[in-house]
This record gives sequence, C-alpha cells and structure tokens, in this order.
Amino acid sequence: AEKPVIFNAKPRSNAIDLILVGETDLFALKSYAEGIEDDLLASGVISQIDISGFPAREISIEVGEETLRRYGLTFDQVAAAVRANNRDISSGSIKSDSEEILIRARSRRNDPDGLGNIIVRTNADGSILRLRDLGSVELRFADVPNRTTYNGKNAVTLAVSTLPEEDIVEAVDYVKAYTESFNANNDLVQIVLENDRSDFLKQRLTTLIENGFMGLVLVLVLLGIFLNLRLSFWVAFGIPFSFLGMVFLAHISGVTINMISLFGMILVVGILVDDGIIVGENIYSHFEKGKSPLWASLDGTMEVLPSVVTGVTTTIVAFIVFFFIEGRFGEIVLEMAAVVILCLAFSFIECAFILPPHLAHSGALRPHKIGKFRAAMERGLTYTRNRLYGPFMTRLVRYRYVTVSVGLFLVMLTAGLIRGDYIRFGFFPFIDRDDMTLELVLKPGTRETLTEDLLVRMEDSVWALNEELKAQRPDGGNVIRSIRRDLGRGGTESGSHTGQLRLELMPGEQRNMPTFTLGNMIREKIGPIPEAEQLVVGARGWWGKPISLSLKSKNIDEMEAAKTFVKGELATFSDLKDITDTNIPGLREVEMELRPEAYVLGLTQEEITRQIRQGFFGEEVQRILIGTDEVRVWLRYPPEDRKSLAEMENIMIKTADQRELPLRDLVDYDVDRGIVSIKHLDGAREIRVEADLLEKTTPAEPIVARIRSELIPTIRAKFPGVQVSLEGQQRRSDEITGSLGFLFPLALIAICLIISLAFRSFSQGLLILLMIPLGFVGAILGHWLLGATMSIFSIYGMIALSGVIVNDAVVFADTFNRLLKRGHSLVSAVTYAGKSRFRPIILTSLTTVLGLYPLILAKSRQAQFLTPMAISVAYGVLLGTFFILTIFPALLVVANDIRIGYHWLKDWLWNARNQAPVRIAVEPSVIEAREVEKIT
Repeated sequence: AEKPVIFNAKPRSNAIDLILVGETDLFALKSYAEGIEDDLLASGVISQIDISGFPAREISIEVGEETLRRYGLTFDQVAAAVRANNRDISSGSIKSDSEEILIRARSRRNDPDGLGNIIVRTNADGSILRLRDLGSVELRFADVPNRTTYNGKNAVTLAVSTLPEEDIVEAVDYVKAYTESFNANNDLVQIVLENDRSDFLKQRLTTLIENGFMGLVLVLVLLGIFLNLRLSFWVAFGIPFSFLGMVFLAHISGVTINMISLFGMILVVGILVDDGIIVGENIYSHFEKGKSPLWASLDGTMEVLPSVVTGVTTTIVAFIVFFFIEGRFGEIVLEMAAVVILCLAFSFIECAFILPPHLAHSGALRPHKIGKFRAAMERGLTYTRNRLYGPFMTRLVRYRYVTVSVGLFLVMLTAGLIRGDYIRFGFFPFIDRDDMTLELVLKPGTRETLTEDLLVRMEDSVWALNEELKAQRPDGGNVIRSIRRDLGRGGTESGSHTGQLRLELMPGEQRNMPTFTLGNMIREKIGPIPEAEQLVVGARGWWGKPISLSLKSKNIDEMEAAKTFVKGELATFSDLKDITDTNIPGLREVEMELRPEAYVLGLTQEEITRQIRQGFFGEEVQRILIGTDEVRVWLRYPPEDRKSLAEMENIMIKTADQRELPLRDLVDYDVDRGIVSIKHLDGAREIRVEADLLEKTTPAEPIVARIRSELIPTIRAKFPGVQVSLEGQQRRSDEITGSLGFLFPLALIAICLIISLAFRSFSQGLLILLMIPLGFVGAILGHWLLGATMSIFSIYGMIALSGVIVNDAVVFADTFNRLLKRGHSLVSAVTYAGKSRFRPIILTSLTTVLGLYPLILAKSRQAQFLTPMAISVAYGVLLGTFFILTIFPALLVVANDIRIGYHWLKDWLWNARNQAPVRIAVEPSVIEAREVEKIT
C-alpha cells in the first residue's frame, strides 16, 4: 500500500476548463497539455490546475508463460534482474590532495529501448539473454478506460481552479488571453474554453450594478417628486456610502466579493435608504414648519433617532439568524447575511451622523420654487392623506374589531391557500443551467469498446436532435454547442462499464427551453438501451436528488428485496424518472480455494495468488521519472495470455523445490459477481434508491408526503429488519427547517424584547410583532400573483422581511406615543400619527419595492436565485405597509380596550369601583411620562 500523505487542503473554486482538442494521438496532446500547464503556473495568477482525459503512463514488460518455461526463468528472476541492472549506484569517492572524485555507476534507463538492453542472464556458452529477447517492452498509457473526446476528436482537459486568496476574474482573463495567443500560433491542436465560472460572478456583478443603478435612479426620482432633488440626492448617498464601508470592513474580516456576498448586496439595495428617508423626511417636515435648516436637522433627527435605532437593530437581528443555519445552505447564506448587516450598519451611520449636517449646511433645505409637476404631486399626496386616508382610517378605528378580524381572516386565508396547494411550494427551487450531463452505466465488467460504441450512438442521437431544433429556430442557432464524451466515469461510478456525455447548451436566455424539457426530448431521441443498468439524462441538480430513500439493514438479502420493492413502487409514480440505486453488482470474480494437495506441496493461498497476480495484474518492478511523471515499470503476461479462464487454469505454479504444476490441479474455483462498493450511513450498511422529477417545476413535496404516508409504512411492515429514511434534498430541508424552527422564534423574541425596551412596553412590542404575519401574507400572495413557486429562498426572504416590516410599525408607534405624551386623545393620536407618518412610510416602502423590482423582472439565470427572496421582501413590504397604515391603528385601539377592560375589572374586583379609567391614562407612554414627572 502507498504511504498516506496527510495535508490541510485549502478550499478551491472551479474557475474555467481548457479543452485541448486536436487530430493527433494522446501522447502528443498530453505533451501539449503539460506545456500549457507550465505556462499557466508561471503566470503568477494561477496555482491550481488538474489535467484529465488520459490514464497514467507506464512501461509494460510482457513475457509469456511459454517463454519463461523455455528459458527456465520465473517472474521473480526477471524482476530481480531489472531491479539490479537499472539503477544508479554511488560507490564512494576518491580523495586526492587536490580534489575529490565521486565513484558512480549510471545504468538507469527510462526508455523502452534502454530497458530492453538489460541483461537478464548470461549462459554457459557465453551468450547473453537480454530483456528484449523475452518479450516486449513498451511505454504506453495504463490499461484504464480514461479518455475524453470533444465533438468526436481526442481531447485533454485542464481544469483551472482558484484558492480563496486568488482572483477568479484575473485568472480567467489570463487564461482567455493565453488561449487566444495559443490558438493563433498552433494549427495541430486548439484550446476550447468551457465552464467559465467567472461569467456567473460577472453576471451577478452586472445584476448588482444594474439593479443598484436602477434603484438609485428610482429613489432619486421618487424622493425628488415628494421632497426635493437635493434632499433626495443626500438620502440616496447612503447607498454608495454603505457599500464602500461594507467593502472596507469585509476586506479586513476576510469576506470576499463572490457570488454569495453579491446576493446580499443585490438584496439590500432597496432597503438601504429606508433610514435615510425617515430621517430626511422628518427633517424636511420640521423645515416646512418654519424652522431653520440647522434646528430642523437637529430636531428632526433626534425626534426619530430612537425609532431608527430600533428598526435597524431589529433588521440586523433578523439577518443574524442566517449565521446559525446548519448544513450547506447555512454556509451559503452566511456571507450574504454578513454583507447585509455591514451595509445596514453603515447606512445607519450615514443617516444619523452624515445626512443631518449635509442637509443643514447644503442647499437642500433652502426655499425653492416648486415646479408645477411637483406641486401637483404634493397636492395629490395631501389629498390622498387628508381626504382619503384620514376618513378611511377613522372608520377603521371605529370598527376596529371588524378591521382586526379582516387581518386575521387574511392570515387564515393565506394559510388555506398553501394547504390547498393553490400556491405552489417547492423547498428547493429549479435553477436552470446551460449544461447537461448524460450518464451511462452498464454491467460491471463490460469492455470499454461496447461502452464507447453506446456513447457514440447516444452522441449521434443528440446531434440529430440538435439539427431538428436548429431547423425550427428563426435564428438557425445550435441549441447544443458542444459534446464532451468521457469514457471511464459516469456519475458516481468509474470503470470500463461507465461513461458520460457533457453537453454545453445555448444560454438559457436565448434557448427559450428549460433543460428538463430538452432532457426529455434527448431521452426520447436516444430511445431505450437494453444494456444499460442506469441511464440518467438531465442537468445535475444544484441541491441533490429530490427523492432519495436510504435502506439500512444487517440482513443483505432483506435489504436487496426491499430495494427491488421500492424501485417497483417508485416506478408507479407518474411524476418520477431515472430511478436508480447504489447497489450495482460488481465484476464477475474468480473465488479460489486451495485443495489439500497444494498444502502438502508447501504452497499457501498467499503464494499462489502472488504468482497469479504477477502474470495477470503485474508486478511493479520499479518507478522511474520521465519528465515530471513518476512512471511505473510493470512485468506481466502479454494480453493473449490473460484473456480467458483457460489461460488462468494453465498457469504453472512453482513450488519451493522448483517443481511446476498447473493451477487447475491445485485449486477449486467458482465464478460469481462481486460488489463494486459498500456504502454506509451512520455506521450501518446502506442501499440508497433515488429518483428525479419528470418535470423540474413539479414540487417534490406532494410526492414526498405520499412516500411518507404510504410507501415508508409499507416498507417497514414488509421488511421489519430494514430501517428506512429520507435523504437527499429532504434531509437537507429537514436540517434547514430544524434550524429555522429553533432560530426564528428566538429572533422574534429578541425583536420583541428590543422593541419592548425601546418603548418600555412589552404589549407594544407584541403588537408590532403581530404585523410580521401580515407581512408574510403579502410575501405569499406576491408569489401567487406572479405565478412563482415558493422555495427556501422565499422563506429566507420572509425572515429578512421580519426585520424590515417592523421598521414602519416602530415609526408609527413612536409617533403615536409622542402624541399621547403631548396630550392628544387616543383616537386623535392614532389618526394624527397615521397622517404624519403617511409620507415617510409610503416613501420607504416604495423605495424598497422599486429597488427590488428590477430583480423580480430580471430573466437572467443569475437572477433566478434572488427572485424568490426579492418577491418575499418587496410584496411583503408593499402589503405590509398597507396593513400598518390600516390594521395597526385599529390594533393600537383594541389594545387600549383590553387595558381599559383589565383596569376596570381589577378595580371592580379589588377596589369595588365601577368606573372605567380615562383611555390615555392606561397607555404605557403616558404612564411612563407621569412616572418621570414624579421623579423630576
């Protein structure tokens, strides 16, 4: 066995693949590939390259059984001769008075001709027997099926990857420049680039820039309409300031600009200006009341600063949940949450310490002539607030129990829509790809020639389908751009019985056909392949298999029977395809048992199998260095002496006293299939049965529910010794829901405590928390209106929404409390709070929605990840704002009714008084104000 090498491997990210293609042999392609590898590694921007597409090189010395017997030699003697005569030996040195001279014998040869000249034996007549006289000596690739073709031509793949500290964009740009130069100077071979991962990063950067710019423009326009252009400029300044501050701290803390962190930057664009709008609008309101710019900035900021601090803190708490989500998804969203939190922190710094001085000393608060358009918008806003919203809210407060009941009804209705499957839910979203893999697995032991023939047939069918699709397209473009054929590996299997086709497709935005539809067409075009044990057609899933059942048992036969039963039952599900299992039978094996007479001759199982191994597998004689490759030198039989059981039976086994007997006289043997691999889960032997969805847009949850309720109980009843569990996507979803089921309630409690501390009232914190389910109603109805499928990213968006939605409610409640302290009646305080906060609440909500809406409308594949989150936040904020302006005032008055009832009941029971207290006297803010007066 090889000595284990232990090292700490750094995480690597795939950057780009270079496919070296040419009408030449594999040795030449390998030589070119090694030269390209040296050039790229010398660049200083690339340090990780993996070359594939060919087996390892070896020198094979092939000597037949008859030849050995003719010369009276054994494998051990030939191997010993090679080892003794193909080495460099140092024999010391000669030390004279003037110099030292080394004594060295240099006889190591690393080429077939040199090895062929090695003297194996000298005969009594003076003749010499050389290695080449015994058989062939050849430098070749190992007899392992590991070959790649690209569009039918020989190919070698160089996979470039980057370490965390390396720049993927810089590495890919260097590769592209190198490729252009290489192709211009070489005609025999060419480089084709595939799997460019920097494109994903660049596309998300483009999405960020486009959405950020669009959001910035929309914010400027919106604020310019309702406030003024200079004020809107300083408010919008919070976006670039927050990003710059975030990038600075992220760099220090080791967070890189990658696809995950870009998610957070894109998501937070629409939220960043909320605090600035609240502060800026309040400063503007004070300025409109006649205050100087300086005092308007001071009073306006200090008035809303407590509510702004509370709002930012609650939003950060909501995003902190993402730091503790378990599993792979937790790792994915962690950096996203870090980016959002840093941006929010710098946004608060900007609105609290930078925005007020700018507004006080710039021209933003100077009297300006209002244009006709803005004047019309002001009149429209004033009319909406005073003539429409004001009377409407008065009625809502008057019929407050009906209003609150409507909110409760909407929550129940939305829950019913989900339970009734009117709103589609798929835990893991379908994210389309621009590549596809066709995996073929035959019976183990199938020779590579048959496997390759079937792969070629599949490839021809795919190209034929491409021609049909090409003829149907107006642009005449190729839907399938290229096909890479890999022999020797397919899915999780490897060997001569496996292979795969990797298809590069036209980009999805141009293709107008999801990969699962194309995959179904390819499957139909290829038709049935009777020889195939497994044929999986389709893009690899981002999240694993949607249906995956683990069967564990100590009874192998019972587990095999359960596997067969499960596969048969899953075949009855019309929505499933590609039903596979991990218990593929292995190669046929010769199982030998020594006869008693073999032991009498002094032979052992180890000695006999060693001699058989020498001929059939080979004996490793040496390892020599050729270029940068460590090449093994093997001694074995030629292929014609090891191609059948008859040859094995006729092997002459040597005894200790130099007698030779055929193997058939020494052993009994049976031929049976072995096991390719033994898989374990949680320490127990496991067989896993998996299936894919026929249509990727079909939610897996109803199928999983049916499996839980019908199939799994049946398995446990029929096979009591078999443990069954759901794995794959379902296990990951259970991990996530388990984490969220614990973390999200904790976050809600933390948010409630923060609000309660800010308002010094637990009841008001609870009231504001009740707005979160109404925000969820908006998020869910948003998916329904757009026909979008809810997924885990939708849930992540709803978690983020939990922190965002309370901002407006906190601002409303803070204004309500201040008005009560100033002596307003309860209804007056509620009504005036709604009117005075109408403009900032509308503005913050609209800027959030408008900032995210370009992302909702985006069609690029890179936007598909964020679209569910954007829908949750945008529609949750949009409808949540409506509920805050309508249902929340009614809730405040209902809460007052409850307090009045509580105080009346307490006084009636304990003090025998039957007079209800004044409404505002039981409000927490009024009670606090009176306590402060007593102290002062």
